[in-house]
Amino acid sequence: MSAVLTGAETQACGGSPTGTRRLSEPNGAAFAERDLLDRVLTGLHDLDIEGETARRIQRLTDVRARLAQVLGWLTALPGTQATGRVIERTAGWLYSEPRDAGSPSDGYLATLENVLHFATGHLNRTAVAVAYVVLPASVSPWQMFTALEHAAERTCAHVARRFHDVPGLTAGDRVGFREAEQLINAGQAQVLVTPSIAHLAPDRVPDAWGYQTPEGIRAWLNARGVRLVLADDAQVPGSMPRRLPA
Repeated sequence: MSAVLTGAETQACGGSPTGTRRLSEPNGAAFAERDLLDRVLTGLHDLDIEGETARRIQRLTDVRARLAQVLGWLTALPGTQATGRVIERTAGWLYSEPRDAGSPSDGYLATLENVLHFATGHLNRTAVAVAYVVLPASVSPWQMFTALEHAAERTCAHVARRFHDVPGLTAGDRVGFREAEQLINAGQAQVLVTPSIAHLAPDRVPDAWGYQTPEGIRAWLNARGVRLVLADDAQVPGSMPRRLPA
């Protein structure tokens, strides 16, 4: 199909007012280029949707893992009404499901993250910590205890008790650690702060005390719902050293 331009239209298009000019129809190459462009744009759109869906699912996985961890710590707190409400809310959202499990909405994810933030805040305002360190008898532990308190201040209400032992003791001879252990087992402490995991494991571990290996100590704390804060890995504020002496 073709169209004939009037003289005025021809002149406007740059032609002669006395002649005619035919409008050319799109050829096959133009159609092919447009079709290719449409398919490329559609593919990019599909890739973007797939990538966003994957990011949302990963975000859901991450926040659920953190909620489960915080819920375990919450259950180790003293049983108050306030803590009970936080536990109930945290557990309720942890085990909830989004309307579209294949692509959780931003609103649902934001709600989970808000619940996590609220639960963590309650935990940090309520938990009680104990500090433990191994130091030579010639070294006063109080500077170290101050550094440990700084390291733990964001994860607990306060450090209630401080214990220390000298190096070279067997598991059974570590009086300071045994006292800290008793408080934790009695549910009177929910955070254990120490310079490093090496301070918790005795130099010599008899068979009867085999659980006091680094792995065994971590398992014991996890079973009790107690957080382990390693000051060497924490950003210690103020003038305290970044690395604490072992």
